[in-house]
Amino acid sequence: GKTQLITEALELAGAEVLEEAGARLVDAVTLADAIDAIFAPWRQVLVESKFTMGCPLAATVIDASGDDPLRQEARVLLEKWRDSVGATLVKFGVPKSNAQENASVLLAALEGALILSRANQCTQPLDTVQRFFTTSLTDAAARGAS
Repeated sequence: GKTQLITEALELAGAEVLEEAGARLVDAVTLADAIDAIFAPWRQVLVESKFTMGCPLAATVIDASGDDPLRQEARVLLEKWRDSVGATLVKFGVPKSNAQENASVLLAALEGALILSRANQCTQPLDTVQRFFTTSLTDAAARGAS
């Protein structure tokens, strides 16, 4: 029924953005490139939708109040996303001991930036969060390498 339809739409939307980010990550040469690969698809979603769309996973979690299958599907996709970001951070030198935590914070900040960008009808919040993580994670990777 409705839950199955929404679940399939979630899988498709999640796969599409993760696939685009994954393709960009393959080409990433630096950690800054990798972080841009994570943020760029969302910037495109915001701009192309004239700031009417954000992350379908966040919207599902908010709207799914009592719908455990939908929440579970969103949780699974968010965990995949976090794991992918964590692995990318490790690949570019962020210490493995901190990578999952950094990935969780990055995704939480990204979700918040999407909301603020939609509210403000501009990408400035997303750009600010991207700059913050580019700087802080590049510094963390440099400290981890030394």
